[in-house]
Amino acid sequence: MTMQNYVEGKVIVITGAGGGFGKLLSEKSAAMGARVVCAGRHEENIKSVVEGIRANGYEASYIKTDVSVKADVDAMAQFAIKQYGRIDVLVNNAGTMPLAFFWASISLYKNRYLTPLRTRLPACFLCSIVQINLIPIRI
Repeated sequence: MTMQNYVEGKVIVITGAGGGFGKLLSEKSAAMGARVVCAGRHEENIKSVVEGIRANGYEASYIKTDVSVKADVDAMAQFAIKQYGRIDVLVNNAGTMPLAFFWASISLYKNRYLTPLRTRLPACFLCSIVQINLIPIRI
């Protein structure tokens, strides 16, 4: 039994693509034939990911994006559309992760627990709104 490749030819935008799961997902998606847009706050990291993808003969591009800033998210979407004509999949992967238990003190709670929320909540909302606005209305 052969598995169908549902990724091939798709345009996939991945936030947080500069490292960790986002990097892995970018590399694997490109290897399966997707055209990947890597987005992240650290330009040197996402550039390196894209260079690695391209060195293997696959297609990818990148844009520096802070997903907690609406103008950056809008620019990310427009970049993907300008590069590839559409967005088929948007992976909301960006976020920060505390390295210490947040309940250890109120200071850690404020600095290490709330910071990830300030990134993740706006990112999910802003990226979803941008994607929804790009869906063509069919009657």
